[in-house]
Amino acid sequence: MLPFCKTCLIACCTTAFLFVSPRLAAAQSFTVITNSVPPFKFLKDGKPSGMAGDLLTYLFRITGHSVAQSRSIPMAQFLQRDYKEPGTVFLALSKSHQQDHGFKLVGPIFTAKSGIIVKKFRHFRLARIHDAKTMILASVINSAPEKGLMGTAIEEKHFLRFPTPQGAIKALVTDKADGLLLATAAAYHLMAREGIDTNLFETALTLDSIPLYFAFHADTPARVIEHLQATLNEMKQPDETGMSPYLKIISAYY
Repeated sequence: MLPFCKTCLIACCTTAFLFVSPRLAAAQSFTVITNSVPPFKFLKDGKPSGMAGDLLTYLFRITGHSVAQSRSIPMAQFLQRDYKEPGTVFLALSKSHQQDHGFKLVGPIFTAKSGIIVKKFRHFRLARIHDAKTMILASVINSAPEKGLMGTAIEEKHFLRFPTPQGAIKALVTDKADGLLLATAAAYHLMAREGIDTNLFETALTLDSIPLYFAFHADTPARVIEHLQATLNEMKQPDETGMSPYLKIISAYY
């Protein structure tokens, strides 16, 4: 009986090890794709950076996953073509993008407050989105703020659509658009980086905050998504000082 029991013990321990170590069983290597929207998401020295990039890097490190490669492309290009590439994860998309593409989401990783930014001297007074229905708005193609308003609150003909935030900002600065529809933190950050005097602009209307998620390819195994989500939830739990690994990463950008 002793040899049999010893064999059983080894088998049980091996089985238990597999169940309590999903990091080893499910570790994968992903291609990280993002558009450039500082401080939320961008590449630095070819690596994921910004709030979303740093969160994903930390999350992968403690779950055993890795980044095979990273690339930065316009969001519209990703949603039209590159989303079909297996083994990919896009930094920070909203749930509105899930319906047509079948992404498996992990998050929310943070919320982004969007709004309509205008030049101060134009004296726009917007109490509600209805007040902006005759304005020409510069937006990023397929961005969450655009998807939330175009064709519903504001007709499509009132949008000037650009593949990048930088293009939309230029339209506002050069008076091709009356307003800029974008995540406000990203808009002012990019303006300052381009040497644009942000004191000449103001947010005429603040819109609802939009929760953002890591968007994994539809074929990503469910157990991987579940493990990442559970680990992210644990990262958000504060310690006795009120701080958490999640807050330490996010707070570095504010």
